[in-house]
Amino acid sequence: MPMPTDPNKKEVLVIGAGITGLTAAYKLRNDFNVTLLEASDRIGGKLHSVSFRDKPVDVGPDSFLTRNASAVQLSSELDLSEHLVAPVSQGASLYSRKQLRKLPIDLALGIPTNLISVLSSQIVSPLSAVRSAADFFWPKRLPDFTALLDSADKKPPQPTFGKYPDPSIGQLLNQRLGRATVERLIAPLIAGINAGDINCLSFAATTPELARAVSKKRSVVLSLREYRKPTAVKSAGSPQTPRPTPFLGFDTSLSTLTEALRQNLVNAGVKIYLNTKAADIKMTPHGKRHWAASILQKNMPTINADFDALLLAVPSSETANLLEASLPDIAALCNKIPFSSVATLVTAWKADEVPPIYGTGFLVARKPKKLITGVTALSSKWAHLSHKNEVWLKISAGHYLDHRAISLGDEELTAGMIEDTKTVLGMTGNPIESFLCRWENAFPQYNTGHIERILQIDALTAAIPSLAIAGASYHGIGIPACISDACKAADKLKDLLN
Repeated sequence: MPMPTDPNKKEVLVIGAGITGLTAAYKLRNDFNVTLLEASDRIGGKLHSVSFRDKPVDVGPDSFLTRNASAVQLSSELDLSEHLVAPVSQGASLYSRKQLRKLPIDLALGIPTNLISVLSSQIVSPLSAVRSAADFFWPKRLPDFTALLDSADKKPPQPTFGKYPDPSIGQLLNQRLGRATVERLIAPLIAGINAGDINCLSFAATTPELARAVSKKRSVVLSLREYRKPTAVKSAGSPQTPRPTPFLGFDTSLSTLTEALRQNLVNAGVKIYLNTKAADIKMTPHGKRHWAASILQKNMPTINADFDALLLAVPSSETANLLEASLPDIAALCNKIPFSSVATLVTAWKADEVPPIYGTGFLVARKPKKLITGVTALSSKWAHLSHKNEVWLKISAGHYLDHRAISLGDEELTAGMIEDTKTVLGMTGNPIESFLCRWENAFPQYNTGHIERILQIDALTAAIPSLAIAGASYHGIGIPACISDACKAADKLKDLLN
């Protein structure tokens, strides 16, 4: 397995070929010899599609938020803009109090901005909806989240834990809005996106924009109502600029993006190795290059190679293992970031056996506890997956502190997910076909203390110019956030090596 040999370029080792590693290698490809290692047998990480009934279907995420424009911009650079599509259906429901109920349209990531809408939705009882009005009269102002979030944008010395208030979502909202509203309405959305637990997830780390909006304000509901107001202003004689669609996907699957990156990297001479791991990574401050690593490829002899820079685009737990010997302080901090495991089950049903599903699907309230956390109506969400005689549903299960998505056997897990879906939708039949995919330790948990922990990691990493760390474990879990993080990591190494 030859390493890059262009004597006019410096060597960069990128570990991890998910969207973060692929993007980082893409940004480095023209200036350096880049070697990209992936321990599994495919690229893409959680951006993974399978052939299901002769069509590619995403078994991980199937869309991304456009508020952060990095994914749209990257798609444009790769000449993929014409393949970007918006969901053809909007809105969603929530299974609460033994019935599917439409989600209010004026929520801010599940947090109500209009209690009349919450009352009308019947997601919580009338008494619980009225109880949420306590937020209007709460005597204390909300914490100063801006100070905590601003600290993440700076490069201070290692911070001290507990310097800023960092309550969990449950700690912040249970008293103000009532436990029933938090558990039944807010948890399925915010905690569902993160596969987390409402009483562990940091409000500031998980929802930084909302945290800034409510910082030091009197009321969560009123401040988020102000936050949701349109910011665009009509100019005289011209129409208001329409808001861009909040979500986009691809007209086949998200693998369109990862495959385009792969092809671009190959064309640029980047060496991509699958089923390949790095071991014995060591800093070599007195050597010709900064890093030494052993490259382990299946059924191949071990290769020892030196690199000018190292970019780690793997989950923080793997980063900890790779850096434990040479940088134990960074490794110890990375090891403290917890993860949750989930499973997805893609199913096809006879169309006449499935009742109409509103919008893009539904979420499931955390109480009473069911195995499934939500269902995406793939065949009504995406035009390219529509089918005259079938309905395709992607069922999700598992979250932080609920390990059934990994601990149950395939048959038991599949049967349980199907049974819950049938109960919610009132169906009696069974799917024509199904495909189960497990995602073990796939979702990093931004629990309380996450921002300050990442500040410590960033501060320690900043002191090592030849090292960059990026990915969903640190500054954001979404696809655009990972792309942005990859670009920043690549820019850091460019500054060093150029």
